[in-house]
Amino acid sequence: MFHAAPITDVSIVHCLSSIVPSADGTYPGSSATIADGAGPGRVDDALALCRQMWQQGILRGPVDPVAPTHSPGNVEVPNLQVCVMRDGTAAVVPSDNSAVCHSIGMAPLER
Repeated sequence: MFHAAPITDVSIVHCLSSIVPSADGTYPGSSATIADGAGPGRVDDALALCRQMWQQGILRGPVDPVAPTHSPGNVEVPNLQVCVMRDGTAAVVPSDNSAVCHSIGMAPLER
């Protein structure tokens, strides 16, 4: 069992669209950062960034990863949980269950 952990790498967040791994063992979703032009990207609020990606339709199904925009449509944002990956980055996963991090092999966020 993983103990709660802090996010130690805020350069990127992994927004997962499912807690069911793909055939290759990876989880579907997208990664993101916020760049300001002054240096490497930084994500101060992983949950808010992933929630915004859900609202924009980026995590709802097949999308063009190089398209400059995506149509938001009517996207219901699922309940989301923040987990911490082994490398210290945040992974935001769709789930009502606060114990989901343990079930997918990640640490829950230290509060």
